[in-house]
Amino acid sequence: MSVGNEEIIDWQTEATAVINDVKQHVKAIAISEKLITDVGIYINLQTLEGKEFTCFLDAAGFKIVGFNYDCCDNEDTCDDTIYETIYALIQSHSPAYTQSFGNALVDKLTKLS
Repeated sequence: MSVGNEEIIDWQTEATAVINDVKQHVKAIAISEKLITDVGIYINLQTLEGKEFTCFLDAAGFKIVGFNYDCCDNEDTCDDTIYETIYALIQSHSPAYTQSFGNALVDKLTKLS
């Protein structure tokens, strides 16, 4: 949907799709119920290694905004990297994600043959 020249994005739907794409390759991932805004959405994530992050998803992409769940006050300690995809964000912080994703891909390819 668009209003004027701006497209209105359903952030809840976007975040749900992101979560469904990567949930088998992380320990936990969910939309934050505490951090709410209408210009994006906050997602809590725990890597397979146990690292916790709060990520913010908006029109620019994904950014880590905190190193605990429901946290966005670590701007001094978080880098300003904006990732185009959730895959790039997780891959840069979780070596086990890359292994898990690769194993799942091999399994799917094996089932096709």
